[in-house]
Amino acid sequence: MRDLSRFKPMLKKMREDLIAGLKKLDESYENELTPEEVELSDHMRELKRINRERSLIEDTLSKVEEALKRFDEGTYGKCIDCGRDISIERLEAVPYAQRCLECKKKYEKGLRG
Repeated sequence: MRDLSRFKPMLKKMREDLIAGLKKLDESYENELTPEEVELSDHMRELKRINRERSLIEDTLSKVEEALKRFDEGTYGKCIDCGRDISIERLEAVPYAQRCLECKKKYEKGLRG
């Protein structure tokens, strides 16, 4: 049996950092100058950047939360598609990985296909 316990604190720290990142983005959004104070195109570009960054953080946060849930269910480290173990190397690179590398490639090919 593999010992994956070291990944849980890592995931919890990631969650804390992502939540802090969202709060920082919210502050950036609130502190953004009003359109009257800056060029409208600059203002819109900055708001789009903030929204893109927020979307990426929220997506990653969701994946981290799912990984923590899998920890509680006892399925962390198992591929959600084939059920095989996800390699330690993959989990070290992406602690919230849902799929083994082989299934990830098939999944991404299906999205593009």
